[in-house]
Amino acid sequence: MDVKTSRISYPKSVISWYLKLFCKRRKSDKNKMLEGIQSWLTLSKSEKQQFFNKYKECRLNHKVKLANYLSKVQPYLKKKVVKRASTNNQIRTEEIKVASQKEIANDLEECNSHLHIDNDDIPDYIDHPMLTDDNPDEAHGLQNDHLDNDVIPNPMLTDDHPDGTHGLQNTSSTRTKEKSIPVLAEPAPPSVRTGKELFEMLKATSTDMSNESWATLSNQQKMRYQQAIRLLKNDYIRKYKAYLESLPPKELFNCYNNFFD
Repeated sequence: MDVKTSRISYPKSVISWYLKLFCKRRKSDKNKMLEGIQSWLTLSKSEKQQFFNKYKECRLNHKVKLANYLSKVQPYLKKKVVKRASTNNQIRTEEIKVASQKEIANDLEECNSHLHIDNDDIPDYIDHPMLTDDNPDEAHGLQNDHLDNDVIPNPMLTDDHPDGTHGLQNTSSTRTKEKSIPVLAEPAPPSVRTGKELFEMLKATSTDMSNESWATLSNQQKMRYQQAIRLLKNDYIRKYKAYLESLPPKELFNCYNNFFD
């Protein structure tokens, strides 16, 4: 496994995995999400279960490959050419080497502890998978394009530094990090807000649904459209949260004032 392969991470849910697979097979971009949702709703329970099982198998294989890669990796130490190396430098080099080996061993142990995937790893709101794939093995190349950014708060005052000097240093470091974070584009809200609006949009783009109407749908079918709307709303909220977190403090303050004015 090379470095590029080791950095591949699989989608966090079966639905996101299916949408990526759907767009890839159609050679289209992410704007085809509504077509993917429509395909998801047409699957039977047996087809959904096959998709769940394949997702768990792909994720397990990925973690096994990652564990094997970490077990073979060697710590990188750049050799420094010194004619007369002192005893202290030799000791320091050995300490760095031992620390690197311990870090790799800890990463391998953590990876091995997550090799077994249970049903709890799949979100509860996912009640139906999306599309059956004749060649599901191609999904091993899918990458997760959205990564969550963890924010680590820096306290302004601590018991060891009641005068606030430690907090000032952390504030300066935080500002430097904030400048390096690119500002994301503000996401657009979903064009549909209810299950009925989603049904009407899909009906306008599909000839197979020309004879159907919202009033003739069963309660179970209407519930599926409402679940699809919740997925779109949750995706929009997640993107908007990432957008707000990427804003500098001044722009975030102005955005807050404009919202409540």
